[in-house]
Amino acid sequence: MTAPIPLVVHMTHEAGIKVGGIGAVLDGLLGALAYNARIERTIVAGPLHGADSVEMERLTDPANGVVLRYSSLHGVYNGVTSSMQAALAAVERRYGVALLYGTRRFGNAVHEILLVDASNPNRGEIDAFHYLLWENYKLDCLRDSGSQEFVQALAVAPPLL
Repeated sequence: MTAPIPLVVHMTHEAGIKVGGIGAVLDGLLGALAYNARIERTIVAGPLHGADSVEMERLTDPANGVVLRYSSLHGVYNGVTSSMQAALAAVERRYGVALLYGTRRFGNAVHEILLVDASNPNRGEIDAFHYLLWENYKLDCLRDSGSQEFVQALAVAPPLL
């Protein structure tokens, strides 16, 4: 038998709220006994739209299975160690984002979630990331700047990393 995998990170727009097909796939995969027997820690990461009251209501609805540990949008800071709180706050300041960290139920299992509200990100950090993508991978971010999903994905990537 091979050794368990210490960490798997899944990036999806349905990290916080089950919307449709991907959410159903995540429930099946992340709730599976075989998955949880092989993976020691799972973090499901993605975007958050803090200004969307409907999304925020669905996110915090008890039926969604989310437990907030840290959320600057909700004023929750006591569910993490002081060093983790300081690290999350430093990411928020550097990138101009709001973070939500907690757990969410997926099927019969509970996994960590990390969500980023990048509605007003630090443009300097975003531009530096775009340059890094161009310099190393020749990805022309300007070409796809009309795609809201593309822009959002690139805005949440640096703070998630």
